[in-house]
Amino acid sequence: MDFSYIGDRLRRLMDSAALTEPALAKKAGVGQATINRILNGSARPEHETIVKIARGLGIPPEALTCIDDYISTILINISNSCDGVDVIPIFKGKIPIISWVKAGELHEPIDLYQPGFSDKWISYDINDNLAFALSIQGDSMSPIFENGDVIIVSPSKESQSGDYIVAKYKDNVTFKKYKKTDNRIMLIPLNISNHEIVEITGSDLMDFKIVGKVVGKYTKY
Repeated sequence: MDFSYIGDRLRRLMDSAALTEPALAKKAGVGQATINRILNGSARPEHETIVKIARGLGIPPEALTCIDDYISTILINISNSCDGVDVIPIFKGKIPIISWVKAGELHEPIDLYQPGFSDKWISYDINDNLAFALSIQGDSMSPIFENGDVIIVSPSKESQSGDYIVAKYKDNVTFKKYKKTDNRIMLIPLNISNHEIVEITGSDLMDFKIVGKVVGKYTKY
C-alpha cells in the first residue's frame, strides 16, 4: 500500500506549524530519521509513531491517517476569541452537512435526520441532536475561517455577544461574529477590509434570528 499521502499531509502540517524535521522529532519524541522516512513515503508508520507525531503537532491522529471525504482535515474547537482555537482529539458522533438554504429554515422545528435532508455527514462529538454543519462560502470570515472550511453549528447552545453565529436576517443566512448592545446588533466580518459590518437597529431587529452558535470547524489543507 502507498503511504506517501501521510508524508504529503505531514509535510503540509509541518509547514503550517513552521516546524522543521529536528523540531518535530524533538516535540514528538521520535527519531528524525523516522520523520524523514515518513515524509519520503519510504516506510509504513507504526500506530504508536503516528500517535506521537500527532501529539507533537497538537492534532488528532485521524488528521494524518483518515481516508474519507475529509481526508485532510483538522478538528478545531472555537472559543470567543479570534485567536482562541484548541484541537479536539476525539471523534464520536455524526452530524449532517446541510445547505445554507436549509439552514435558513431552521427557525422552524425540522428533523435534521429525516431522509433526504442531508446526504453528507461528518464526525463530531457534541451533545446536541440538533447540531449541523455548513460549508463556508466566500472570504468574509478570513483568515480564521476560509472558503471551503466546514463549521459546526449548535442551535441548542446559547449565543453571547462575542460569539461566532449563523443568523438569518431579512431572508439571508450569514455567518459572522455577533455583538449585541441594548438596542443594537452588529454582525461583524473578520475580513473587514473587503466586507462591511451589518448594524441592525429599531424595527429591523424583528427580522433578525440566531440559527445557532458556531462551536467548531474542520479546516481543509
